[in-house]
Amino acid sequence: MPEKTAKIDALIPDARNANRGTERGAAALERSLRDHGAGRSILIDKHNRVIAGNKTLETAAAIGLDDVLIVRTDGRKLVAVQRTDLDLDSPEARALAYADNRVGQLDLDWDMDQIVADMTDGVDLSAYWRDDELEGVIQGVIAEAAPGTDNDIEGGAGENSEYALGGEVDRTYALYVTFQSFEDFEAGARLLGYPVTDVSRRTTLHQMDGSIKLAAWRGAMQETEDLNG
Repeated sequence: MPEKTAKIDALIPDARNANRGTERGAAALERSLRDHGAGRSILIDKHNRVIAGNKTLETAAAIGLDDVLIVRTDGRKLVAVQRTDLDLDSPEARALAYADNRVGQLDLDWDMDQIVADMTDGVDLSAYWRDDELEGVIQGVIAEAAPGTDNDIEGGAGENSEYALGGEVDRTYALYVTFQSFEDFEAGARLLGYPVTDVSRRTTLHQMDGSIKLAAWRGAMQETEDLNG
């Protein structure tokens, strides 16, 4: 497993990182790095762009951890980072174990717009969120982006409106927009970046209660003969 060393500024943060991070999480991460040093590794692609560990990279650079040990792998072997200065039975190692897990909880704040954008680009998140959780994310983005129109808008929090998207439970309010014409539907889809085409993968047309409803969701566009029931 070839290794090489590099300077930390050779690594490139992910400009589309879906984790916005939190102020408390950033403080906890800095405290952990200062008290315990680097523990878990970060993950980069073949171009030195960060796949996972953007916040760790940012904080490590800020506190002066300038040197990086890069382990090259194709993912077929598990990479284990061995800390030669630690013993699991010591208070120091036990504290690091807690810090590793707790920082991950505290420093997680999902960027819902980025999640929807990645799904639009074909990223399959169904293995990590239930369908109702993903729908809550999407409807939350719709609620933020919907312009003031004469269309009917209904919303609220139902029984399943709390979605465990991160370390803490987030409450998502689903908002459903009923469009009175197909032109309004198309305008709403364009606003969200979902082109309405026969091969659209992200905009689904639903006919419910004699009206058109927009659902930014997976699957091919469903066409109906009579769009207004």
